[in-house]
Amino acid sequence: MISTDSAPLDQFRAAVSADPVLERRLGAIAQMMEFIGVAVAEAATRGIALDPVTLERALSPDPLGLERFLPRPITSEMIPGPAWLPAAIVEAPTGLAIDWFYLGDAGLSDPFFEDSIRRGRSLPISRLIRHRTPLATLPEAVGAGGAVPDGLIFHLSRCGSTLVAQMLAALPGAVVASEPAPFDQIVQRAQEASDQPIEQRIALIRAMAAALGRRATPGGGFVIKTDCWHTKALPLLAAAFPDTPWIFLYRDPIDIMVSQFRQRGFQTIPGGIGTTVFGISNDGLSQEEYCALLLERTCAPILEAADRSRGLLINYAELPEAVEDTILPHFGMALDAGARAAFAAAAARDAKAPYSAFTPDTEAKRREASPAIRAAIARYLDAPYQRLEMLRTGG
Repeated sequence: MISTDSAPLDQFRAAVSADPVLERRLGAIAQMMEFIGVAVAEAATRGIALDPVTLERALSPDPLGLERFLPRPITSEMIPGPAWLPAAIVEAPTGLAIDWFYLGDAGLSDPFFEDSIRRGRSLPISRLIRHRTPLATLPEAVGAGGAVPDGLIFHLSRCGSTLVAQMLAALPGAVVASEPAPFDQIVQRAQEASDQPIEQRIALIRAMAAALGRRATPGGGFVIKTDCWHTKALPLLAAAFPDTPWIFLYRDPIDIMVSQFRQRGFQTIPGGIGTTVFGISNDGLSQEEYCALLLERTCAPILEAADRSRGLLINYAELPEAVEDTILPHFGMALDAGARAAFAAAAARDAKAPYSAFTPDTEAKRREASPAIRAAIARYLDAPYQRLEMLRTGG
């Protein structure tokens, strides 16, 4: 007969959460049956009669991460240990909450933060223990001494930001959070909550960054690659991180536009981010015009910034050399001899497909640009691009 008593399972969850050594041992196991065997044995040594069938049912996969949308209650007021990172801000019965995912000894080496979340969620330990904590208490839980980014990466999209992030992530001890969804959620909420005191909004932004960078080691470097629409939040992020240098990556508009029309980023689809963040109405605009206008408005906050003293403009054409020559010194990060091989290997890979070699396609994009794309660029993007180039070169 299969046991339906959940008490042993709850006791074992509590035991794992209270024992970092056991948590680390279980967190290193990716295979379900091996995990169950080790867990049952470890439970027995603690006097917990854990039924393997009950455990297997509790570990049933959730590949799409749909459980995060369920109204599960807060599990603790305290945030979990440093092996866990925030995955998303969700609705809980008592208000907004943070769901956490297990990272363990693995770093944020994937091209995007969401890839790391999927990898972490696939581990049995992430299905055994589901940490959910209140969002409102995050600043207090993280504390005043939390990690502060050594650098922020802003970008125009499709212009080398993922390459830069992957090269920085190749450095020993570096933590690079590439477009982390919970940071985006916090930033967007902070922009929308104009009735909330600015100090509270800044405190949440800083706390979320600290939670993402809690595995950063002294001297290793901690960088957040923002989403492209976060340029709109530049004043807010500058207020949150006044001593943090930032870069803005951009590229010839033809290359970006052709790339977007090969495979559209969701932000370039009419509505959505274009409307909510940049106030664009798509009435009467062609697809090409809408995309170009969104890119123009993405550039605008950089060009309009009252203080660019901590900012640096990087053209895609300067990559990858600019990462070592310009970006690392700007962020106060160093490349030692031992890391040079890994750094060079990251530069040679296709940043979005790390198992493939990078193949330049600029000339193909120039040939592919349609008359409609060129007309939209002439209307919306030629002037801001030339302005960025003038500021970058000092011309």
